[in-house]
Amino acid sequence: IVDNIRAEQVRDRLARVRPNIEGNLDAWEYLKGLKTIFVELERRERNIRLLDPDFPENNLFHVTEEFTFSNGTPPDIRTDITLFINGVPIIVVETKAATQIDGLAKALDDIRYYHKHGPELLAVSQLFSVTHLIKFFYGATWNTSRKGLFNWRDEAAGDYETLVKTFVAPRRVLRAVSEFILFTRKDEELSKVILRPHQMRAVE
Repeated sequence: IVDNIRAEQVRDRLARVRPNIEGNLDAWEYLKGLKTIFVELERRERNIRLLDPDFPENNLFHVTEEFTFSNGTPPDIRTDITLFINGVPIIVVETKAATQIDGLAKALDDIRYYHKHGPELLAVSQLFSVTHLIKFFYGATWNTSRKGLFNWRDEAAGDYETLVKTFVAPRRVLRAVSEFILFTRKDEELSKVILRPHQMRAVE
């Protein structure tokens, strides 16, 4: 039911979500399939989803280095690595050298900087990672506190390369976005969390 015109309409809706955590929730609902479009022939709303977590092969995955984003107000931001699924920026990764003192803290500060100066990009992105090429930490966008940052561990991972690959494996990333992110509202304030590694394993 989605033709080129409807696809462009959905793309435009996604690009115009509010540049804050409320917009991030809207973007997540598009990805998960909770948003609808009106189908004239059927005279009803139909759910549309931008990811297919059940069949990873139905999705397109791209990774880019040094992704530059501009919202028209200087300064532009430039992420170290960005992972796209079906053209949607899903994960922003900030890397630091293993020899850099306080590298992880600086990487997390960079992620906070992106939220401040490129909120339109972070409103769509769902996860972020920071790494100093030894350990691989991840968190949910719009929750950049140190307490919300988790050290990724996987029993199958024997080295750093394998560790990273187990996290960004298509099936796991799709599952993380669609099942392991939680939005909660308390006293009218929206917050966002992602499960810890052992919680993901418990769900699996």
